[in-house]
Amino acid sequence: MDLNSINFWETLKKKVDEAVTIKKRGYDQILGDLKKTLRSNFPDTPIYAFGSRIMGIADADSDLDIYVHLDGNETYTENPTSKVSQNQVKIINSIKMDSGNWKFLDSHGGVCPIVIVRHIDSDIQCDISFSKKITVDQNNLINYIVDLQPIARYMVIYLRGWAQINGLTKFRGYIFNLMVIFFLQIRGKLPSIKDLQADLSPNFGQLGKPNL
Repeated sequence: MDLNSINFWETLKKKVDEAVTIKKRGYDQILGDLKKTLRSNFPDTPIYAFGSRIMGIADADSDLDIYVHLDGNETYTENPTSKVSQNQVKIINSIKMDSGNWKFLDSHGGVCPIVIVRHIDSDIQCDISFSKKITVDQNNLINYIVDLQPIARYMVIYLRGWAQINGLTKFRGYIFNLMVIFFLQIRGKLPSIKDLQADLSPNFGQLGKPNL
């Protein structure tokens, strides 16, 4: 792949433009439909979209990550509690009962359990998490940093494509974000996290109030 060729940069720019369009698309309908679906079990529950679509590094086939902020998720824990498992069952049952809006695909347990569904109107696969809001907070930080330095979006999209071409499919997407951020930080093109947090009060963990 010739990084100096016009075709390379035209192709990469096209992918970046597509990713930015996907980011600006908005997902209010999907979040609204999910809120209605979960209303009987989880009334007035905040729901957030995050992930590659929200950061502007996705392609048309990318999943939409959704976080459902249930009670008791403010404190980070390594192992899911029995309440988390119960909530997963409730979410799955709610999805299955609302077959007009959703198609249930799969679910996974573990440290960060998820429910995988397809939103019928948009035909977008959604990965629903509900146990750790810190995932969304980390995503917001990366999103902010990528917006600070526009070249980062080009670099992340290039790395994602390169990994796919070379069969490196086991890499989690956020790894490429961290690699690009670190590279730009040591080149002086992005501020360090320490500088970004200077003079700010902690809002998560033992030193601060939990995020709500």
